[in-house]
Order: sequence, then C-alpha cells, then structure tokens
Amino acid sequence: MVKKFYIIASCKEWHRHCFVSLEKDISVDWVWVSSPEELLGALQQEKPRYIFFLHWNWLVPEKIWKSNECVCFHMTDVPYGRGGSPLQNLIVRGHTETTLTALRMVQEMDAGPVYAKRRFSLEGTAHEIYLRAGELSFDLIRWMIKNEPQPEPQKGESVIFKRRTPEQSLLPVFGSVKNLYNHIRMLDAPTYPKAYLEHGEFILEFSGANTCEGELTATVRIRKKIKAGDNMNISIDGVTIGPEHPPYIIAELSANHNGSLDRAFETIKEAKRRGASAIKLQTYTADTMTIDSDRPEFLIKGGPWDGYKLYDLYRWAQTPFEWHKAMFDYAHELGITVFSTPFDESAVDLLEELNAPAYKIASFELTDLPLVEYVAKTGKPMIMSTGMATENEIGEAVTAARNAGCKELVLLHCISSYPAPMEQANVAQLVELGRRFNAVPGLSDHTLGTTASVAAVSLGACLIEKHFILNRNDGGPDSGFSIEPQELERLCTDTRDAWAAVGKPSYNRQEAEQANKIFRRSIYFMRDMKAGEVVEDKDIRRIRPGIGLEPKHFNTLVGKTLKIDVNRGTPTSWELFDE
Repeated sequence: MVKKFYIIASCKEWHRHCFVSLEKDISVDWVWVSSPEELLGALQQEKPRYIFFLHWNWLVPEKIWKSNECVCFHMTDVPYGRGGSPLQNLIVRGHTETTLTALRMVQEMDAGPVYAKRRFSLEGTAHEIYLRAGELSFDLIRWMIKNEPQPEPQKGESVIFKRRTPEQSLLPVFGSVKNLYNHIRMLDAPTYPKAYLEHGEFILEFSGANTCEGELTATVRIRKKIKAGDNMNISIDGVTIGPEHPPYIIAELSANHNGSLDRAFETIKEAKRRGASAIKLQTYTADTMTIDSDRPEFLIKGGPWDGYKLYDLYRWAQTPFEWHKAMFDYAHELGITVFSTPFDESAVDLLEELNAPAYKIASFELTDLPLVEYVAKTGKPMIMSTGMATENEIGEAVTAARNAGCKELVLLHCISSYPAPMEQANVAQLVELGRRFNAVPGLSDHTLGTTASVAAVSLGACLIEKHFILNRNDGGPDSGFSIEPQELERLCTDTRDAWAAVGKPSYNRQEAEQANKIFRRSIYFMRDMKAGEVVEDKDIRRIRPGIGLEPKHFNTLVGKTLKIDVNRGTPTSWELFDE
C-alpha cells in the first residue's frame, strides 16, 4: 500500500515541535516547508493529499491552490472575522474566546468552505495564544487525515477585519487597566511591534503584563526614538557610509576562488587594485547549510545550478573555515576591509574570533530570525539583503535585528535570480526600503554588467554589492553573474561619478559656470551716438557677451536720452542715460 503524502507549510518555528510529534504519531510521508521555494520543491514529488498552511506570509499561486487541496487555518468563526490581524481585532472587540476554523483555500481571503471548527481560549499573551492555536491546528490535521471530511460552504453574514498597522500599537490614553493589559498582551509575541508609549525622545515598549487588585505590572524596554534620517549613516572599519559619502563598493568573492586559496588571495588583491571598498566572503559548510539527501526537494531544478543536489552545490562552493584567518590577514596586509556573510551561528563565532567589522545577512537567510538576532547581538553593523522578501518579512527581520542590539543597518534591494533580468531589476524599490524602514539603502546587484548599480546610486543607493571573479571563463558556481576586474574598476568609477553628479536641489549657480556668465546676451549700442540723442530700437541690440544691461530692459531703453557720447560696440549701463 502506497503511503499518502502531506505537506505542512509554516514560516513560524513555534510549529516545529508539533510537527515532530505528528511525524511520530502518523506513519505517512510528511514534508515541512517554510518558504515558497521549498513549497515548489516539495510539489515536484507526487501530488499531496493535503497541503496544510498554518502560518504563511506569501500569496499562494492560483495554480497551486486550484490543483491541490490546500487547507488554511483562521482564528475566527468565519465568515465573522475574515481578513487581517484576527487575534488583535478579536481582543479589541472584547472577545475572550474564539473559534479556530480549518477551511479550503480559494481566491477570496478566508472565504473558502469549512472542514471543521474548534473553540479555544484567548487568555494569555499573543505568543501563548499562537502556541495554543498551533497545537489545536495539529489536532485538526490529525482529525482531517483520519476522516477526510468534505468542506461545507460558510454560513452567516460576513464581517471583515482590517489588518492593523504598527502605529496602532500605541497604548490608548483613556480606558481601564484591563484595556491596557489587553492591549499589551495582544502584541506580546516574537517579531511583533510591542505596545508602546512615547515620552519625549524615547519609546517605552511593554511586554509581560499582569494585573492584580486593579494594578498592572509589565516589563518596560526604553529606547531612543528613531527619527527620519537618524540611521542614514553607518561606519564599517572606520569608513562612513551614507548619502553624504561616496558609494561603498563590496566585491563579493563568494565561490569564485574555485577551491584555490591562492586564487582567493589573487581575487582579494585585484579587488583592492580596482578600487573596491571591501571584499566579502561567505562562511558556511555544506553541513551547516543543508543535509545530504536524495529527496526531490533537495534537488535544484532550473537556473545556473540545475541538476545539483543542494549538498553537492554547497560542498563545491564553500570557503573552508580554515582559510578564513589567512584571507583576513591577507586583506589586512593589503589595506582592504574584509567581512563575511555567516549562514549559521558557528560561522558567526568564527568571524567574531577574526574580529569581523560587519556582517551581511543573505536574502535566503533573512527569515532565519534566530540567526539575525545572533548576529545583531555582536553589536556590529549589519547589511541585510531583501531578495524574495515581503514587506512583513523585512519588517520582522528589521525588528528582530534592532531589538537584539543592531544600531547600524543597511537594507539592500535584491532580485534573487542568477542573473537577474535587467527589466526586473526595479532599483526604484531601494528608495522605499530606506524610507519605510529608516535604514541606509543599497543594492545587491545580480544583473549582468554595471548599469543597474549606476542607476541605483543615482536614486540614492549608498552601498553596492557585486559578485567578482578574475575571469568568467574559469567557470565556477557564481561565474555567470560575476563581474571581471575591468568591470569592477568601471563600477567603482561610474558609481562614484554618478554619486558626485546627483548633488542637491539648488538654484545657486555652480562654481564651474561662473566664468561663462560673461557669454550671456546683453544690450549693446549699434552706432556712434551723441549726447542728447534719443535711443531708437535700431540703435541697440541684444547680443553676446553679457557686459551690458540684461535683455529684459530693451524696451525700457528705447526712448531714453543719452547723457554722453557713445561709440558703436559700447555696452549699455544706466549711467549713460538721463533719469
């Protein structure tokens, strides 16, 4: 008998322990996925009986929910409470318990037919409620696998909840202690914007609330208020990065050493010679990235690494840990800044031993919030790429980093395609990233050539990251989308020229223009004239150079009487005429 195949989809780690228990309890083929890429990989296997979506931050493509039975879980008694922020909206409305609904995914949000409903309590913090809802979701999954029910249409009047904004986390000025308690607890979960108050230049964030005999106690975290522009400069290895400074150019070595330490040294040397601000490594091993598995989801399909197992790709591309000290020492000897992208905590520990001046979080690790927090606790500047990420995911990563101690942050717009199509580069997004998250904006550029990077700098990118190789013909995992030495030199020159060319809005005359002001037009006499003569329009002309009166005074001069004799070619001036 062939085992049935099920997919559990969640981007929240708090569901993991329930999944482990489920695997032990029910002997079927299970796959856990936490990103759209993993979901697509899992669907390369046989067709799943169900796909259970527990907590998912991405829009599920129509082709997936139409061709598979997709089950989502909503924390209200639908059709009441369809929409966003169900937990917070329920508590604000005074509910003390709710219904967890398992429903089939359809085009309209939370509008599908219902498989089952279970009541549960809304007591405790948001995190406690989410854990409770997660456990109940897995109970419903067990029940559905056993009974395979047919979903039934929703009944009743629809009530739509609106997604709450971070600004709504501000504690209310009026109301009861109970209302304050509810407001604090409904936001008390990892990555959520905490309930807060503003006090002058400070933000007071509240968590861990309790009430007793009409009084409320809570943990208060006080931080300085972030104002627009406060985080528009960071410093790496003594170099300031921000709008008022030339763009910071990172040459990404990645796997372009092709397994040779000598080639790595030569690449570092050439990056320095061609003008890069820094050389960046990637710190991982195949075993810290994945496992050696022949399952279909561990096989890459499409793109530059088509046909590779993840484990084999990373084993090919890795920069051995034992090389790092030699590479750091060599970069220091040459006088070029060196740091790295760590892919797990052991990599961070290694880089801390080497006193790395900054850290980069790769796009694929942006949702690994424990890693983000671990890096942030070092107190070093952080650069985070945002390829594939939703606004909510970026917000979660930024919140996690700042809450864990990050004070200097760069967000890089990134298209995670290798190479990225130029028409999809969308470099205008980096402006929004800087504004929305109050961070230094930049670009991790995977397009071919340097055009997108130059355009990005003209829009305000303060940092550019580009994969760098000595010669693309040498091959290697990243060779196809890396730039060569002459291109790196052009990148450094052109981006710095673009930055210098942007300037600031101003109607002031530039210094370089001053000498040419004389070649504007002005009014000159066209014939010899005597004192007492009246000027006619044929007697004067608007010509270059610009020594005489400005052309706008031409009609005013016609009809005026000369006080002194003038010769042909004399520039006009007010002193030559009667009042």
